[in-house]
Amino acid sequence: MKIGIEIHQQLATKKLFCNCPSILREDDPDGSIVRRLRAVSGESGVVDRAAEHEMLRGQAFKYEFYNNTTCLVEMDEEPPHDMNEEALYVTLQMARLLRMKVLDRIQVMRKIVIDGSNTSGFQRTALVARDGLLDTSEGTIRIDGLYLEEDAAKIVSRTEDTTTYRLDRLGIPLIEIGTAPDITSPQQAKEAALKLGMLLRSTGKAKRGIGTIRQDLNLSVPGGNRVEIKGAQELKMIPVWLENEARRQERLIALWSRIKKSRLMDPADITTIFSKTQSKLMKGAISKGNKVIAFCCKGCKGLFGEELLKDYRFGTELSGLAKAKAGIGGIIHSDELPAYGITPEEITSVSKHLNCSQDDAFVIILSSAEKAAKAFNALKERLTQTVPNEVRRANPDGTSTFLRPMPGAARMYPETDIPLVIPQTKGIELPEMLEDKSVRYEKQYGLSKELASLAVKEEIPLDELTKTYRKIESKVIVDLLVNAPREIKRRFSLEVDAKAHLNDIFPLLNRGELTREGAFELLLAYAKGEKPRIEDFMRLKDDQLAKEIGRIVQENKGLPFNALVGKAMQKLRGRAEGKKIVEALRKRV
Repeated sequence: MKIGIEIHQQLATKKLFCNCPSILREDDPDGSIVRRLRAVSGESGVVDRAAEHEMLRGQAFKYEFYNNTTCLVEMDEEPPHDMNEEALYVTLQMARLLRMKVLDRIQVMRKIVIDGSNTSGFQRTALVARDGLLDTSEGTIRIDGLYLEEDAAKIVSRTEDTTTYRLDRLGIPLIEIGTAPDITSPQQAKEAALKLGMLLRSTGKAKRGIGTIRQDLNLSVPGGNRVEIKGAQELKMIPVWLENEARRQERLIALWSRIKKSRLMDPADITTIFSKTQSKLMKGAISKGNKVIAFCCKGCKGLFGEELLKDYRFGTELSGLAKAKAGIGGIIHSDELPAYGITPEEITSVSKHLNCSQDDAFVIILSSAEKAAKAFNALKERLTQTVPNEVRRANPDGTSTFLRPMPGAARMYPETDIPLVIPQTKGIELPEMLEDKSVRYEKQYGLSKELASLAVKEEIPLDELTKTYRKIESKVIVDLLVNAPREIKRRFSLEVDAKAHLNDIFPLLNRGELTREGAFELLLAYAKGEKPRIEDFMRLKDDQLAKEIGRIVQENKGLPFNALVGKAMQKLRGRAEGKKIVEALRKRV
């Protein structure tokens, strides 16, 4: 097999072509606008087929915005500003790390995209460097291109006629790294993705969290075709998606001798056959004004039921295609009947009406006549191809679903609102590699290998924190920011972002006004959603400790010493060291 991967990494800088912050938001937006997008010809004078496919779906697009973190650039009501210099600098760092040749001039291009994810109908992208190398345990992989581009808007909801996007993500800088098809195994693809991710994180400007890094996988097998699987976010699933795509292509190639002999007959309206049906599916569709459209598939008996993967049949493949190209809910085919409450008598009636022989199959579509015609044409075209050259969506179960045809060069043309960028390659410093930083943390701060690795993985700014809080041990800093939240999650099933409360806790620790245990209890209070009084967690002075011990002894007269210790530890946990509590009790009892 031949495999190539594309990595898309969001950068933690301001947006690429405006001064808005790269903040993802979940609160209610301040307003919205509605647009429709149309496909136009690119520089070559040809309309891109992927763009044309999206336009034919006839969708309207609603864009939600925020007054203080989105602007007129995202709404396509104002020209883009100059390219963000910090984002370009990080991209040039990556070019050095991957031993690439930086272009003398960087031309921002418009890539036509009319699925609604860009208000303008195109994405701005720029090739920065070419011809790089990445070493893996299975050999060296060529890096074809390094790009800097803007991220798309995120989908909030989708109906049959309207897709709603939110503009907070639109314009966030993305570094795209594309390899040559040099990868020969799914495991090598996973290793390459991991290494590229580590290099990006080494810059210190890679955003973290779900959706901030995305992998697209390209694969073909002998006799097949290049297929792109988009949205492969989970690193551990990369081999699964690739193995399943290889099997899918191999099965399609094996079935080709049957597929190419098939013929689809003209569609017919058979709604009257189901006028008295007891099938809830059919009754529901008809009651909504949909037609029951069917067509005979000559020589296809059993074909739609053929498994391409476990629990994924050729009929499933065609259904996904019809959904994407015609906007229908799916198809029903005779290889899966009787099902959905459709009776054997109704199956026989449909077969007779369509003049199907015993070697034939039929397909039923529940939709308007217009959408049924789109679905019919899409399936008819599909049955003329072995393995279509297409883009597919990665599914969580390791399979993939048709998304759109593979785009071509026709979708690209120069961005006329942004001048050529002349990159300044002198003075580009290489960042410290994560592996090197982990080793340095061990030696410089006396951390264990595990704790040093965790500090690097969680991007703890240890150099900065140890300079600011000189009286806090390095291992205590890492322990509170990394291990404490994990312990809280394990013991109490609660989540807490320790970094968000760093400014509350660390100054007190540094002045000796808070113990490590007190800091943990304070984090636990935050995890519970409380608004704690800091004073209630601060270290007790000797006279305060003596008073508290006196109260505990008075309230628990007659208790044995060890029981009093337990009571005191429980009440004063985090506010005094255990040794001092025991000493205070011995003086009092």
